[in-house]
Amino acid sequence: MKNFFKPLIIVFSLLAFVACNEDDNRFSVDSESGWVQFVNNSTVDLAYGIVDEVRIPVNLNSVVNANGLDVTFSIVDVVGSSAPYLINNGVFTIEKGTLKGELVFGLSTTVPLTSSIEFDVVLSTTSRSNVSIGLIDNSRPVVKRFRICPINFAATYRGVPTNSLGTVGPAFTATFTPVVGQTNAFNVNTLWGQNYIASLTGSAAQNGRFINPGILSLVPTSTNVNVVGLTPNFSTGGTGSIDACSGVIKVTVNQLLFGNPFTVTTVFTPI
Repeated sequence: MKNFFKPLIIVFSLLAFVACNEDDNRFSVDSESGWVQFVNNSTVDLAYGIVDEVRIPVNLNSVVNANGLDVTFSIVDVVGSSAPYLINNGVFTIEKGTLKGELVFGLSTTVPLTSSIEFDVVLSTTSRSNVSIGLIDNSRPVVKRFRICPINFAATYRGVPTNSLGTVGPAFTATFTPVVGQTNAFNVNTLWGQNYIASLTGSAAQNGRFINPGILSLVPTSTNVNVVGLTPNFSTGGTGSIDACSGVIKVTVNQLLFGNPFTVTTVFTPI
């Protein structure tokens, strides 16, 4: 009985070996095949006039990139026209020997921007037929949205102060009045609210006192702001930034009324 099964075992083993070899040949892996994609599809906000070049990381999902890969892209306008502001040739290269590249385009400031524009950067084609744009199920990001916004200041803001201990003060309204003879500089009637000290101390007698006025100014060629306190005996100013697309300003100021370190961070939202 044992001798009867021996030849059968040998035959089946040979058949299995041949079948495996055929499968290996039929489904051999192309080490340079794959797809390209953006790292993520989050929206990028840019302040007009602050940067003159944008670099977007792009990944090549493959085993190797022995010969380099050219990738074309297109610009699709969503709001307004991006043409006067973008400098690009519609193609970039993922250099051989690496799986990471950068899509680069320039930003021009020769044409004034008065309102925000939005556009999508869309990966289009590759120079090799074995490398696709994303995957067929659209599960990989191949479109990235950009917004370019001019830096504008409002006349009034809603402010919400939070001190370095985590205590949130009452919301308030602040007015921004342009400083005569200066660009993007404003007198702010209060940096933390008319009744902030009353709220902290629990004393209604402090309502309207120590309101902390100041001058807020945009740092040239940036989205940073400086704050100068206008009450020398307790207000020492601070620093912050503005989000060009939302208009939200966030500043952190120091003070001399309480022990240090004790700061107040106020978020100003345009009204």
